[in-house]
Order: sequence, then structure tokens, then C-alpha cells
Amino acid sequence: LMLGTSNHAHPQGIALGQWRHHMPNNRIKSIIETPDRIIGATNYGLVVFNKQDNSLERINKVHGLSDFGIASLAYSDRHNTIMVGYENGNLDVIRDNAFINLQDIRRAPILDSKRINRFLFNGDVAYLACDFGIVQVDLNTLLIRDTYFIGEEGAMVNVNDLALHNNRIYAATNNGLITADANAPNLADYN
Repeated sequence: LMLGTSNHAHPQGIALGQWRHHMPNNRIKSIIETPDRIIGATNYGLVVFNKQDNSLERINKVHGLSDFGIASLAYSDRHNTIMVGYENGNLDVIRDNAFINLQDIRRAPILDSKRINRFLFNGDVAYLACDFGIVQVDLNTLLIRDTYFIGEEGAMVNVNDLALHNNRIYAATNNGLITADANAPNLADYN
């Protein structure tokens, strides 16, 4: 009797030595649309709806993401790039079905929260609204160009969101709305 039932006790669909993700994916916190997919972010991964064949796919730490605790999600049409920001400052870039992890913010010697709240794309630059300020990422090289501490006297301030209008960049912070000329030669100067 034990030999007869043991064949049915093995999990179906998982090869020996492989992992399966068993985290809840029913709470979508952010959603983006690419030309061929609609992607929703949960705390634990991405839920991807393919518009061509109506299939559903889950992408998580087992399948390419570098972390848990997704805080923000964005898509750049110009660079065909998806950016995934995490609570701990980790950053994943998905381009041409390749996953690239940028750990610079997570590893930075900042004692406060490093959460990535939002993304703003402007040409070949991504501005990241973080809990300590703004980070500028070059979308061609995927290198961090600069970090802006825009609080009083250059202090860290929680930047909740960013917008660009009439060549001005606007930062919605916990201390109010801060604005600067987007073409200024030294945006790192808090003045």
C-alpha cells in the first residue's frame, strides 16, 4: 500500500533540484504596460500578463529578480527597460530579457531608509525618488551619475515622487514641494 501511494505523493511539475516560489501574489501595488505585456508588482515578485497569448507568468527571486520587498516599478519606452526598486535600495533592471542588478544604493553607507519610491525618465537618465534624496542613473551605461541630498543645508529628505514640467524637475518631499531647473549644471547643490 505504501509503495502504491508514494508515487502520487511527489509534487508534480517540479524537476528534482529545482525551486518553486510560494509567496502571495494577490496584492498588486504597482502596474506598468509595455508593448507586449502588462506587469504588476507585488511585495514578492512580478505578475506578467502576455497580451499576445493571454498567458500569465510570475517572475520572482527564483526566476531572475534579486530581492523581495518591491517598492516601485517603471518602464522606459525609449530604452525598452523595466526598473524594479526595492525597500532596501536594491535596484533591478530588466532589458532584453536579461536581469541586471545594481546594488550601489543598497550598499551605500546611509543609515536611514534607502527605499526607492518612484522613477522619472528624462532622455537617457532615470531619476530615482528615494527615502534619502534623488539618485540619477544613466540608462545607457546603467551607472549612477549623481546623488542629490536636497533637504535643508543638504540634508537627507524623503522624496516621495518626481515630476518634470517645462524643464523644471519637481520633488514631492516630506518637507513640501522642491523644484529646480532640470538643465542646471549642478543639481547636487541643494540651493
